[in-house]
Amino acid sequence: MPNAIILNKPFLGGYLNKEGNIGHEIIDFFQTDKGEYYIFNNPWGRCPDDIWVEGTTDLKKKAKEEYIAKYMVLTGSTHEKAFEILYVIELEEKLHRYTKKKDENALREDQKVIKELMRKREITYNGKYLDEIYKDDNSLYLTFKGKKIYKATSPIPVEELKYNFQRNKGYIREDNKHAKDYEKVIKIIEEAIKNNNLQEISLKKVNSQEIRKLHGDKTFLDLIGVEATEQVYTNILHSILSQGELLKHFCEKFKYKNAFDSSGTFKVFRETTVVDGRMDVCAESDKQRVIIENKVNSGLNGIKPADEKSQLSTYYDKWGNNKEKEMKPLCFMTAPNYKTKELEREIKNYDKDMAVIYKIIPYGDIADFIEEESKKGNIPETYIYHDLVSQIIQAFKNLSYETKEEIYAQMFLAATN
Repeated sequence: MPNAIILNKPFLGGYLNKEGNIGHEIIDFFQTDKGEYYIFNNPWGRCPDDIWVEGTTDLKKKAKEEYIAKYMVLTGSTHEKAFEILYVIELEEKLHRYTKKKDENALREDQKVIKELMRKREITYNGKYLDEIYKDDNSLYLTFKGKKIYKATSPIPVEELKYNFQRNKGYIREDNKHAKDYEKVIKIIEEAIKNNNLQEISLKKVNSQEIRKLHGDKTFLDLIGVEATEQVYTNILHSILSQGELLKHFCEKFKYKNAFDSSGTFKVFRETTVVDGRMDVCAESDKQRVIIENKVNSGLNGIKPADEKSQLSTYYDKWGNNKEKEMKPLCFMTAPNYKTKELEREIKNYDKDMAVIYKIIPYGDIADFIEEESKKGNIPETYIYHDLVSQIIQAFKNLSYETKEEIYAQMFLAATN
């Protein structure tokens, strides 16, 4: 029988933008209470008719299930028939055959079968079934049983494929059209495992001690449901850096290549229009300009592949690099820690000249900076939000996880409490 590799881009889509929604595929990183391991095939947990997993016990193989899938690959961002391997999951069983998006009544009937399966197998996390954790939604909760999960020591590039992986999930089938793609990817996976570039990792298990760690980390942003909203962090950055000498201290601490006008007097602005874009935060003195582009969930905007330029070049060329200023601008990007590597790769792919212009500062470093300035007494007591500074620091720390799965793991833990 020919083989297939399943591709998933985890933690994407509008579902995650709604307050309290947890990425279903976080179960790919957790053991059940019984120490077993189950997988979610995104989106919606469905599985195509032609995929089979050897070792399946509850289903009998059908003739149309002609491709054997041994691995599911969790990938990073994709572009031009290429992707990066972040994790590889070895599959053990196929659990159901529900494949297509149906009407609401049909979906509920399918969900009933999945709920019965979870109860038959006692698939629980801290005593709760997945339907109790995710509540009323349009997913089938799980798709496969897993054997192992491997993590790439650094993202592994897969390039020059015929198959163009663009959506949340994809399938490289060992057929006449994509046989060479399959051979290439399976070779990359097997060599990476052999050379320890893909290392088996221990899965987390839900326990009350981990859940207790969640308490005390909440801020006023969580209360009003904007704890991961880009505009909110842009507003906070503008507000903080407008105080006293904080913009200067920020530039002196994080400056990249260019010299800084430390003797200048800077005015700080927010949402300043440049051509067809808007700089999140910017500042200028008589001699120099500063650009700060903030990202939380979004990537580069204004990409023009033909010119190898993005919004970053626009801001630098049309505003920052002003001939009337004696000094070259300082340019920064701020982002949650889990987002920085993705942004680095996007800049390299779409606007490589800006890779040596913009310095990317993770939110963890921003939190440390504000905390240091607060301890030194550099945040004026007249600052209208002075009483919230400790929560502002915590808000940045709450997005200082190195990976998105850490964020959704915390949400998942909380939901099992």
